[in-house]
Amino acid sequence: MFFLKRLENKALWECLLCTLFEEEYSQYGTIVGERLFGFHERPDFALEGQQWTCSCKCGDDEESNVQTQFKEYIVGEVLCDDKIELEGLRKKSSSLEELCNLLTNEKHNLLNERSVVVSQLESVETKFDNLEKRFTKLEENYVDMEKNKETRVNQVEELHLLLLAQK
Repeated sequence: MFFLKRLENKALWECLLCTLFEEEYSQYGTIVGERLFGFHERPDFALEGQQWTCSCKCGDDEESNVQTQFKEYIVGEVLCDDKIELEGLRKKSSSLEELCNLLTNEKHNLLNERSVVVSQLESVETKFDNLEKRFTKLEENYVDMEKNKETRVNQVEELHLLLLAQK
C-alpha cells in the first residue's frame, strides 16, 4: 500500500517536472519564433538562432540530467521506504512465527492432556462397568435371599403351628 502511494507521488512529480520543462521550452520556442519572424532583416539573426538552438540543446541536456537525478532520487526514496517497510514486515513475520510456535506447542500440550483425560475416562468407564456388574449380581443375590428368607419364615411358622398342635 505504502509502495503504491510512493509510485503515485513519483508519477505526480514526473508529470509536474515534464510540465515545467514543456513550459520552459514553449517559451524558448516563442522567443525563437519572434526572432525568426520579427527580425528577418537583422544580420546577426543567424548567430542568435544558433545560440538559441544551442541553448535549447543545453536545456535538453539539463532536462535529461534533472530528470535522471529526479528519477534516481525518487527510486532512492522508494527503496529507502521499502527497506523500512520490509524491516517492519520482517519483525511482524518474526513475531507471527514465534506466536505460531507457541500455539503449536500449546496444541501439542492440549493433545497430550486430552490423551491423559481420555485414558482416565476409559479407566473410570471400566471400573463403572465392573461396579455395575457387581451391583447386578448383589441385587440378584438379595432377591434370592429375600425369597429364601420368606421360605424359611413360612417353614418356621409351619413348625410353630405343628408344635402348637402337638401340645
